[in-house]
Amino acid sequence: MTPDPSADNENASRSPGSRFREARAAQGLSVEAAAARLKIPVAVVEAIERDDYSALGAAIYVRGHCTAYARLLGLAPDIVDDACRQSRSAPPPLVAMAPSTRLQRLTDRLARRAVYVVLTGAIVLPVIWYATQEAPEIARVNLSPLDVPPGGQAPLTDIAALIPDGESAPARQRGEADHPVVASLAPFYAKPAAADESAADAPTEVAPDWLVLSFNGPSWVEIFAADGTRLEQALLGPGSERRYAPGQVARITLGNAEAVEVRQAGRKVDFSAYRRANVARFTVSSDGTLAPVGG
Repeated sequence: MTPDPSADNENASRSPGSRFREARAAQGLSVEAAAARLKIPVAVVEAIERDDYSALGAAIYVRGHCTAYARLLGLAPDIVDDACRQSRSAPPPLVAMAPSTRLQRLTDRLARRAVYVVLTGAIVLPVIWYATQEAPEIARVNLSPLDVPPGGQAPLTDIAALIPDGESAPARQRGEADHPVVASLAPFYAKPAAADESAADAPTEVAPDWLVLSFNGPSWVEIFAADGTRLEQALLGPGSERRYAPGQVARITLGNAEAVEVRQAGRKVDFSAYRRANVARFTVSSDGTLAPVGG
């Protein structure tokens, strides 16, 4: 069969997009149906049929989409070449860059090195200066605690003795006006001064009806009088003992109740009913009877 030259001339006069559109309409396909068969967006099919190949991207995408569309519609391969020729755009103009001179390259290199030298000096020089400075001399101060009475014989502590130079300034006399003291940071339950504790633990004559607390181990104790005055609040060690006259004590709290023995009028008192988690809290009436706090 001899090809019809008039048909070829007619196809050449029409754009590839119109030929795609007429072939699709002749087969009764809608744009959506053609896009679904090609598995491409509808916008791509519409761009091909209106010869808007710039919307398809690079030339490789134009050729791929047009080849698949022509194969679907049974069109000749020459329509793909026509579409690709129309999609070609002028290449972007080349802009000649002025070549840098040797002097300019040398200037840039020196500028980078100068910045490096400045940053290095800003970091290293302060460190060298600080390392070369002499350490300040540590003042030698004699200290004494506040909890030692002015007339006591507690020795002074010389801070300079802690400096490993083998020298120590002689301790100043306690009577000097410029002698500094240090406040004690001991907790509120610290043991009382040695003089007070020795006086409290000193053996005294015990009346038959007195309340006696004997400590077999360390225990925190808090004791209040009938008028709400705190008689004692301290951490007592094993071997300690406290004695109170009838009516002198109203409320007692023992932190380690298992380590404390309570005697009233010479008899051991069972206060286990007032103990919770090894902490006992109870009140003492004027006749020596124990009762729970708040009861």
